[in-house]
Amino acid sequence: MGEPARDAGERVVTQGVLERKDRDLPWVSVVIVNWNTRELLAACLESLGAAGEGIEVIVVDNASSDGSAAMVRERFPAVRLLCNESNLGFGRAVNQGYAAARADYVLLLNSDTRVEANAIRASVGFLEEQRDTAVVGCRLRYADGRVQSSCFRFPSVFGSVLTSFYLSQLFRGSYLLDWNRYGHRSWETAREVDCVMGSFFMIRRAAITEEPLLDEGYYMYAEETDLCYRLKRAGWKTMFFPGAEIVHHHGGSAKTPRLAAWAAFANHRGELRFLYKWRGWISGWAANAVVAAGIALRTPGWLVLDLIQATRERDLAARRLLKAKSLRFHLAALLRPRLLDENWAGPDAAGSSHG
Repeated sequence: MGEPARDAGERVVTQGVLERKDRDLPWVSVVIVNWNTRELLAACLESLGAAGEGIEVIVVDNASSDGSAAMVRERFPAVRLLCNESNLGFGRAVNQGYAAARADYVLLLNSDTRVEANAIRASVGFLEEQRDTAVVGCRLRYADGRVQSSCFRFPSVFGSVLTSFYLSQLFRGSYLLDWNRYGHRSWETAREVDCVMGSFFMIRRAAITEEPLLDEGYYMYAEETDLCYRLKRAGWKTMFFPGAEIVHHHGGSAKTPRLAAWAAFANHRGELRFLYKWRGWISGWAANAVVAAGIALRTPGWLVLDLIQATRERDLAARRLLKAKSLRFHLAALLRPRLLDENWAGPDAAGSSHG
């Protein structure tokens, strides 16, 4: 990783990119990974059209079967489209888009977002002012206007306890029990955080000296967390910036109970891999034990909910099977932690965007 510029005499960070309107290169490259979110992707690309000139948009399609690629070709011919023959996972697809990007700043953007007109320009301006910042995330809102939690602390055993036993969800805003999501902090002020949600994840390219950008050992979830941690170790900051805002349709790629259950499993697996990689086997093993205990304790409640929810029988069966496989995996990983490093894919190789 590159080191941050510390004073006005250092020129590690490109300055004045917004003012250089006559340059041939774009001032920001937007990378969107897509998997079967055709209509959401179209709305996202339309919103980017209002963001102004100087923006390069790159869509990496992970073998969608819903006509996403054809829609991009037909309706958005200026977008650079990279099509994969199979679903390579989020990390590998992002790395493809990042390698093709040409700008000083690269924005990783979910396909299930709508970008407000000034969000990209304001974020670039913030990075140009904050010369020791490598990553910035903006304020996210649901479609109904509510603010989403979009900043997180690095994974920890304590954080696994809070999420596995739903303490963060039950005690939103608590300093202690919502600690891992900064639930007690205001969403009105800029501040340094451990990591920001990958739905809107803007990177200063000068901070990245090693490629690939994301560790491809994470199939989906925790890749950006890993990157923020590496950048922090190199002396860079990750910042939350409320001066830019987007709408995030949370869970755009996890549209069925089956995919939602798989996404939860993928998230746990990514966080555990992070802990084994950066905190050592004791932390990884302990967090895995917590996750397994949480799944086991919640299983009776899930079965009751499945019975009373008006959900298709096929989806219910698939979700139950995934939960059983998830518990079996976490129990097996207590004895064989290397399972977290093995190549894998989700149902139908699901996975494109986060959240």
